[in-house]
Amino acid sequence: MNGCGAAIYFVNDPSRSVSASVPMERGQAEALVPLVKDIVARADIAFSDIDLVVTTRGPGTFTGLRVGLSAARSFALALDVPLMAVSTLEALARGYVDKGGQDFSGAVAVIIESKRSDYYFQLFNAEGSALCQPAALSAQEVLDAIKGYSGIIIGDAQVRFQEEVSKTSFSSFRFIKEEGDKPDPLILARLGSFAHGNEDYGDTSPLYLRGADVSQPKASPRKLEQ
Repeated sequence: MNGCGAAIYFVNDPSRSVSASVPMERGQAEALVPLVKDIVARADIAFSDIDLVVTTRGPGTFTGLRVGLSAARSFALALDVPLMAVSTLEALARGYVDKGGQDFSGAVAVIIESKRSDYYFQLFNAEGSALCQPAALSAQEVLDAIKGYSGIIIGDAQVRFQEEVSKTSFSSFRFIKEEGDKPDPLILARLGSFAHGNEDYGDTSPLYLRGADVSQPKASPRKLEQ
């Protein structure tokens, strides 16, 4: 996801919560720590007042996931507090569900960019609970996965997906173009606070849905002869 975000969530007084999101193509590693320091100052607390660290674990870029998770682990270790991780797909789904409230019913299909021909995908119900496992799927496989459901499609890959399936007739889902660009850090923090102690969120390893892209160098390696 093309951005960097952080939030402080007050469980007992949500109105005091502070968050910030900065869109950026690159440079997240340099921007994250100053951003966290800024929201801690704006929340008028000390770092020692933080009792839980929550982060996303992917799917996403290999470098981006390592940067985010490494920073979160460092904060949790330094503060001696638990670390929890939520998938990017769930964070996006829960963000939409929380905003929709009682006005929304149906399934939430989250489709985000893999930067390849396929899509990172997962389907959720109206409460934000997963209906399937996260996966990297082709457009046709996504259509097969949402068959029999109705609801909405969100995520930063929905425009590309809509273009790819434009000749396919499926009216049970509608695209919500303004949703799913990147996770809301405040939603993420709130989700972590509600799920504190839930073993499902204790896995802080990167969620990779495909292997690394490895290619052979175009030029043959040089040989040194004595």
